[in-house]
Amino acid sequence: MTHAFPLNILECTVVHTRKTNGHTDYGIRVQPRIGNGWDDRLFVYRRYSAFVELQRLALQHFHQDDDTPHQPGSCCCGTEACLFACFVEPVFRATEFSTTLALFFRRNSASVVTQRVVYLNAFLKMLDEAIADVPPLVLQRCEQENCKLLRLLKSFYGCVAAPRASASPVQRPQRSRSV
Repeated sequence: MTHAFPLNILECTVVHTRKTNGHTDYGIRVQPRIGNGWDDRLFVYRRYSAFVELQRLALQHFHQDDDTPHQPGSCCCGTEACLFACFVEPVFRATEFSTTLALFFRRNSASVVTQRVVYLNAFLKMLDEAIADVPPLVLQRCEQENCKLLRLLKSFYGCVAAPRASASPVQRPQRSRSV
């Protein structure tokens, strides 16, 4: 099943957590908003550090080429500023992923995880609303231009289209079994 949802119709929510090897994974339900003609959904698991890394990469994208006056934050959208970034940048700038909560309590304790679920849901809700405001033509152009920021978010949400199968699959060379 290919999960190539358009980002502007998605709704994401942290619905549960699981512990694996001493780490907490946050289960994110990614599904289209009601009434968009899609009835598919998927779950992706991300650690808290993945949210922190998402923010770091997004902020890095916004600061890219800030010193060059003719290309502030440029990307594949041409020589102008990234068309998609102006919608989501305020969300990433306003968000602070705190790591101090885990210092006061035991790392990944029930209270820390509960607080993080609430916080992550608020972040995802703000991000969903910001992306929903993006005009479809802007999303379409960014998709055609292979926008880095759009790819980053689609990858985080787990809704990147599966790569197309090539007409002629690459054959691996046979290993020699001789000694």
